Amino acid sequence: MHKIILEIIGSDYIMFDPSVPLRVYLIPVAAIVFILFVLGCFVNRKLKRIAMLESLKSVD
Repeated sequence: MHKIILEIIGSDYIMFDPSVPLRVYLIPVAAIVFILFVLGCFVNRKLKRIAMLESLKSVD
């Protein structure tokens, strides 16, 4: 897909490098996994502090 787009937008005067290194894909994936892990730990810690039985009783 990347190569096709560069061929379409490329002109005779400008040449784009169609090769994309693997790290271009790995760095964002690693960043997303790290952020989700940190948020998951944070939310899990907050949820453990909530007394679920007391929360359900207050609805009635």
